[in-house]
Amino acid sequence: MRPATAIEPASRAPVAFGPVYLRQWLPVAWPWCVVLLAGLALVPVMLLGLVAQEVDRLRLARVQIIASEVQDRLEADLLLGLDLPASSGAQSLLEKTLSRDPDLAAAEVFDAAGIALFNTDRGSIGERIPAAWAQAVAGRPESRLGWSVGDPVTVVGVALRDPSGEPVGQLALSLRPLPQLPAAEVMLWSSPVLLALALAITWAVRRNLREHLDAPLAPAVAAGIERLEATEAQLSAALARLMADEGHLAKGAADAA
Repeated sequence: MRPATAIEPASRAPVAFGPVYLRQWLPVAWPWCVVLLAGLALVPVMLLGLVAQEVDRLRLARVQIIASEVQDRLEADLLLGLDLPASSGAQSLLEKTLSRDPDLAAAEVFDAAGIALFNTDRGSIGERIPAAWAQAVAGRPESRLGWSVGDPVTVVGVALRDPSGEPVGQLALSLRPLPQLPAAEVMLWSSPVLLALALAITWAVRRNLREHLDAPLAPAVAAGIERLEATEAQLSAALARLMADEGHLAKGAADAA
């Protein structure tokens, strides 16, 4: 009896699943890439907004410190027994305060009735304060001396108290408007660049799908068919040999009988 020939396994080449996988997912993924790039266009604007908030916070903290210093100077005259309208150095103090800080637009002291006693704009002395200021003063908690107007803040105020602790007036420091950060210019320059980049990525992905994903599929499938045909031929040959061996065994058994 001839020994059965072992079936030689067909050589296995790695099947390129990459093109199939990319074909399925890239058409879904590339629009999100475009959305991501569009979102990146908003990042400079968001950063500018954060910078503006931080600048305003630091400026407000500095002006509050200045208000506290001027408050101490004015209340020192009140401790001497002088009435607030009789403070001889109040006008010059306000003018010096205004000149040392470019963020200040005006400085004013008004009495409890809301009438301006001292003002860096001398033409406003004797006039009544704006209604928004009066509402801010009346609406502040009793435990707080400071008040402010606007959002973002445009006026910082603090109460002036006599030796008995009673408020006899208010100090108000008006701030200049913050310079507008160039958010529109940033969007104007960044958006076309990111849009062009998004279009380039879209074009490259679609070309890659068309030229490099569809074409390699035919050789891969053809190679797989060839391997299947070779395996089928080997199985057919092995089956023929097994049938021949069975015929030999049957004939040998008959001869022996």
